[in-house]
Amino acid sequence: MYSVMLADRLRLPLRGLQQHTCHANCQQPAGTHGDHLDHCVYGSGHTARHDKVRDVIAEMHRTLLRDRAVTTEALDLLPGAGDYRPADVAPSLYPGDNKPKALDIYIGSVVQETGWHPNKNPTLDPLKPLNDAETRKKDLDATKVIQAGLTPQQVQYEKVVLAFATTGAWGRGALAWRKDFLKAFNKVHEGAQPTMDDLDLDTNWNALSPLEYYTQRIAFSIAYHRAFLRVRRRWSTTTVTVA
Repeated sequence: MYSVMLADRLRLPLRGLQQHTCHANCQQPAGTHGDHLDHCVYGSGHTARHDKVRDVIAEMHRTLLRDRAVTTEALDLLPGAGDYRPADVAPSLYPGDNKPKALDIYIGSVVQETGWHPNKNPTLDPLKPLNDAETRKKDLDATKVIQAGLTPQQVQYEKVVLAFATTGAWGRGALAWRKDFLKAFNKVHEGAQPTMDDLDLDTNWNALSPLEYYTQRIAFSIAYHRAFLRVRRRWSTTTVTVA
């Protein structure tokens, strides 16, 4: 798995994908690098990838902000909106904020959605799909608020979209959230910031701080599931190896 993750990161061709198609209901070519697999709606690995990132972010709040009330997939954030869930992760109020954040996670493929490649068309904005997804999700939330008969002022949360690329990039909302989280972390631990050892975090990771540790875990979760989609037999009848 690690060799596939490394090859994918370096954009090396993967044997065992070039001659094979995607899911039986899709039949699109998997591609030399397997980029289609990150985007295909028939890929069951996408839910596992999303849920893993969700769980890491929820754990991040429990461990670093001492937030024992953080919830995932809450259904009661927007009364009157049926089964609509504004947040994948709903933490408690950050110090200094007026409303608790509703963290909505999106993971998309900038290569598949834009055709962007650093060597072929570097002028295209590789983060555009992430920023577009953020806009779509916020527009949907605004529509649901109206349908629930509420005004934005009456809503008891701040919608924050955390958009990540399958290549590891962070969208503007995710980057802004990371800054807000760091401020909250500093306030919670003002005067006595904990170390990795204090929080009993795995020091085998190449991380020098607790926040960096969780940042790396988010990236690893995405990279691992990218590789998983490429190596499982469902996508290919042959072994996937580095070319």
